[in-house]
Amino acid sequence: MLGLFLVLVTAHAGQVCMSNGWVVEWTISDTKIDLSITIDEDTRTNKDWVSVGIETEKLMTDMMVYYIDGIAEDWHTDVQHKEPKSDVSNGGTDDVTGESWDDSKNKFSWSKLLNTGDSRDLSLIEGGNYNLICNSGLVDADGLVEGPYGLKKTLLKEIVLSNDFSSGCTTEVY
Repeated sequence: MLGLFLVLVTAHAGQVCMSNGWVVEWTISDTKIDLSITIDEDTRTNKDWVSVGIETEKLMTDMMVYYIDGIAEDWHTDVQHKEPKSDVSNGGTDDVTGESWDDSKNKFSWSKLLNTGDSRDLSLIEGGNYNLICNSGLVDADGLVEGPYGLKKTLLKEIVLSNDFSSGCTTEVY
């Protein structure tokens, strides 16, 4: 990527594919991470939300919840808050930017700074080891998310935020 002053910015990318048809992809630059999840038609039709989380070994998870109706929220868990909550509801900020949905591919994309300054977010490090967690679920009759914590994890895969797309999917899981 070339900047305004012709400064070359290093970017690293990775991809995890699941046998249910989901694909999570990311690209990291010096200051932000661009992520996307492609879901299968069954999930799009029968679920209300999907989530993608990046978790540390200290069990803090920084996640994005995408509601199939088009709303995205920045969520988190930590040692004190084991049940996922929106960052905003816990005194943080919603730092998800650039949200877009590609209807023809069932693909949701978004960006986030590597260090948002929000205590509810992880400070991600290029080359860092993390767990990738994906999930989906429903919203109950009261409008509450049937929490990602109450469902089996669709994916818990150790990743390094510097994988290379040239090798294809890092793994087939699920």
